[in-house]
Amino acid sequence: MNEKQETLFLIPTDFERQKVVRQLNSNASSVSFDFQLCGFGPIAAAAKTMQLLASQNPEQNLSRVVLLGIAGTYQRLTGKHPVATATLFDNIYCEGVGVGTGEQFQSAATLGWPQWAGDDGPPIGDFIACDRPQGNEESEPCDLLTVCSASDNLEDATRRSKQNPSTVGEDMEAFGVAMACQMFGVKLEVIRGFSNLAGDRNKANWRIDDALMAAAELLLTRQ
Repeated sequence: MNEKQETLFLIPTDFERQKVVRQLNSNASSVSFDFQLCGFGPIAAAAKTMQLLASQNPEQNLSRVVLLGIAGTYQRLTGKHPVATATLFDNIYCEGVGVGTGEQFQSAATLGWPQWAGDDGPPIGDFIACDRPQGNEESEPCDLLTVCSASDNLEDATRRSKQNPSTVGEDMEAFGVAMACQMFGVKLEVIRGFSNLAGDRNKANWRIDDALMAAAELLLTRQ
């Protein structure tokens, strides 16, 4: 008899959850999704994901976590991933843990400090690999940068993109979720819809509904 496998679906905020559920319901999908909130920002996301993973019934045989939500795109710098599109990611990078700020920032990995040295597994540094999607639309790495505060202007976004050249956008939760999944030995997929150009704080330019619609549609193709 095949063991039952379960997926934990996470989304940062109830605002995002309501819009995604509405979109999925409008598609009349035969697949149901029970989205759990993981919270806003990397600290809340890591803590809540750990709590949710620890509370899972062992008989459920949880094998995968899917994180879905919005992100800012580095399209002005990469020429890829325009606003209102969505993608899966290969790796999640982290900015903000280390020494210094701005151009003087040095990551923990640069300093030789793992974020988790590990006592029963390999150390965890400044990036964590996702469950690599089959048939991802990009042949080169499609990576996401998790930050504690979003880029406030183009200069912020440019600096972050240059310091992390494989990243195509930024969010505020994925690395925290990835850290929890890594410690639990659970696979992670991250789907983000790009709601705005990173660094553009004029919300009149943002397309949150379209970004979440694209993310919901991509999620359906993965089931």
